[in-house]
Amino acid sequence: MVTPRTHRFRGRRRKPQGSTLDLFEAVEDSIILNIRQTSLSACAAKGLKVGCLCGFRVVRSGCMKKDCPVCGQEVTKRRARRIFDRFEKVRNGRPVLYTVLTVPPKVRSRFVVRSEWRKVVKAVIKVFKSEFGFDFGVECSHPISETNEYVFHPHINLLWLQKAGVDRHKSEIPGSIDLDKLRARWAQILGTAGPVDVNHQFAATEKKIRHRCRYIARVFPGLSSWVGSVRWYGKPPVLPPEIRKCPKCGQVFMVIDFLTEHEFLEERAIAAGVGWRDKIR
Repeated sequence: MVTPRTHRFRGRRRKPQGSTLDLFEAVEDSIILNIRQTSLSACAAKGLKVGCLCGFRVVRSGCMKKDCPVCGQEVTKRRARRIFDRFEKVRNGRPVLYTVLTVPPKVRSRFVVRSEWRKVVKAVIKVFKSEFGFDFGVECSHPISETNEYVFHPHINLLWLQKAGVDRHKSEIPGSIDLDKLRARWAQILGTAGPVDVNHQFAATEKKIRHRCRYIARVFPGLSSWVGSVRWYGKPPVLPPEIRKCPKCGQVFMVIDFLTEHEFLEERAIAAGVGWRDKIR
């Protein structure tokens, strides 16, 4: 007997019960969900056939827009590479500092409007420059956390370098700052008397720096109108256009052919060792 489908299998994905924020329950339909519905759009699965000394491969060639759930992953990778390259040009052995400032739940509703959020970000950057020796860095705002996409969870991600010669705060750890002072300034900017969440770390190895770059470079398809672009502060170095090379042979990839959606999917199926007719059955 076939089990009848219920309302739970139709329509949009259901939210988890007992959300930690009443805010998201209140604004989901009017703000977050509407933004996603009007902005989210996947492009057609077009592709390119590119070759090098190792042979050829099929790669996706999409719209590369932040609101595309398919191309968003590639946009994140491209952003992360450029962020890493810029830091490598200017850090001169200095550790890259990573600071996260999270808005407490009780005041998050004030920052659903992006213009209000940008005022807070500008105030934070001003404090870092005047009180914590900020020299150069990039800021990326994230609207949700990694663990729950249904909760509005605005936080500032700041990847930055400290000026040479700045005294460390009671520590021999590179890039150490007065966290109590920073928490007090963050609470003051938010206009709240309660505890605030501030996390501060440093990364000195290439592996850790790349990891931080990948995290802050994430895009959020459907929410890019709130997130905006990554923002550089200081004087970021000018980088040459990115040229993709084969990691094995070192040759620049050459475009062999442009593929339609059908050709792209067929080539992908063949590359996976499965015939096209078998793939679509």
